[in-house]
Amino acid sequence: MNAKPLRWALVLVVSLFLLPLVMAQDVQPTPTLDDTIEIDLSETGESIENAADQAVEATENIAEATLSAVDQLLVRLSTVPNNVVVKLLLVIVGVVLLIFGWQIYDEIILLAGAFVGAAIGLNLVGDSQLVLEIAAFLIGGLLGLIFAMFFYYIAVFFVGAYVGLILTVALFNFLGVAVSSLVLLMGAILGGLLILALSTQLMIILSAIIGAQMIVLGLGLTVEWLLILAIVGIIIQFIAIRALNIDLRRRKRRNYRRMLLRR
Repeated sequence: MNAKPLRWALVLVVSLFLLPLVMAQDVQPTPTLDDTIEIDLSETGESIENAADQAVEATENIAEATLSAVDQLLVRLSTVPNNVVVKLLLVIVGVVLLIFGWQIYDEIILLAGAFVGAAIGLNLVGDSQLVLEIAAFLIGGLLGLIFAMFFYYIAVFFVGAYVGLILTVALFNFLGVAVSSLVLLMGAILGGLLILALSTQLMIILSAIIGAQMIVLGLGLTVEWLLILAIVGIIIQFIAIRALNIDLRRRKRRNYRRMLLRR
């Protein structure tokens, strides 16, 4: 990896923070033999303090913008659609993922990416005409599918982050405690990292949670039902795997990107 762009970026950032210090200084006269050098330490201290305050304020603004984006994304992904056709599609696909996710565990991330993209596309158009809502649902789903196909591990992280978000909301709603944006962000990051660390066998849990979320959105159920349906789906899938004596760890994940590029 070329380190030069990163090095120049760091130099630029440091220069921007040092710029207020330089501009805030008064021009000092060139000392002569008869002059004494006087340095106003109070002005220098104030300049450093002002620069530090600016850095803290910029950091707080970035954090607030990030948390606001998390809030907006969560609202979009958890909004119940008004279209009956979209609700029906959510329920059908949700049931398939909830119960039969172990049979299509190679495609779970692809379907999850399609679902997240469809949810974002649907809520971007808001309450519109039927044709526009269906088009936004399908186009968003297709874009999410393509992204998950070509950037698999990035998609795994974002899907895990989404699962972390909805589980955090469900847990705090179950406890009757208000959840802050910072906690939601931490839950999302933790969910993404955990999904990356889990084995393919535990993708069953992911499929059950995503399927439960789709059913909850399609039927307009409360968040508590998400936990109930997810637990039921996980139990059903593990019972089916044990009954059929299937070892998912021996199966190799398909490389869809390579398959498409070969064609």
